[in-house]
Amino acid sequence: MRSRRVWAIPTLLRSHVMISTFARRRFCTRRRRPAVVGDEFLFGIQPCLLALQAARRTIFDVYVKSDYANARRSPLHDVVKIAQTKGIPVRGADKGRLGTMSEGRPHQGVVMKVGRLNYEPISYVKKELDNGRFPLWVLLDAIQDPMNVGAVLRTCCFLGVDKVVVCNKNCAPLTPTVSKASAGAIEAFPVYSTSSSIRFIKECLSAGWSVVGGSSANHSKSNSEIIDCSKPFSIPHPVLLVLGNEGYGLRPSVANICSHLIHVPPSEGNQALNFGLDSLNVSVATGILVFRLKQEIEYALN
Repeated sequence: MRSRRVWAIPTLLRSHVMISTFARRRFCTRRRRPAVVGDEFLFGIQPCLLALQAARRTIFDVYVKSDYANARRSPLHDVVKIAQTKGIPVRGADKGRLGTMSEGRPHQGVVMKVGRLNYEPISYVKKELDNGRFPLWVLLDAIQDPMNVGAVLRTCCFLGVDKVVVCNKNCAPLTPTVSKASAGAIEAFPVYSTSSSIRFIKECLSAGWSVVGGSSANHSKSNSEIIDCSKPFSIPHPVLLVLGNEGYGLRPSVANICSHLIHVPPSEGNQALNFGLDSLNVSVATGILVFRLKQEIEYALN
């Protein structure tokens, strides 16, 4: 009977081979990971155009629908022209791929691979006049729907709010959805953040600001003065307008420390009140309240 040869690998050599194989697999795995962590896809003509113009975030690639050149006056031509001027790669993509990158949201034929856009830190609060007038800031607290956050930021940008501050612990982050809802406003309009709305409000009060909380209902338990925005009122100070959650409005802890509460009253005899439609969307209310506050601030200085 013939004996079998057994080729045994020495223990030390065997362990060396196993370690080398593990290290090689680990190295290969690391090389396949994305080079930049946190990339996202910005979509829509206006957000992409403003992101290219403002250059506040890193832009890696621009993807446009393959047949964009057939449209003579398409805004996509402006996007492609600016991207090429800045040396950013422009790639053609079919409708399906663009839809995948935008997660099914309306992309209008353009998607960009970009770095994330973060909130700016708020450093200090001052009472001095800003260009000969009192400033108007807006604080967002617990607004969680990205569409609402984007719409509010668009309204504030259009109406000339001096600064928007967001509580970064309970509000939606600055995602591509927020950018699209803001019509790209967040690409050019800096948005600041605070980790505590209550602490920031107290800082404003200590600096001599009037803190006005947007209210959809009568906060009977609040000690704050309640203002009807449809009637004349006077606030001869810098103003911080605080806007609360889409569903329940201002948190009681926030409403109680506001110096004033302000609300938009419904028209008398409105039948919609019978169906529970007793408030406005937060972005619509923001437009009305900011417009009225700016009117009264300018009137107080004249």
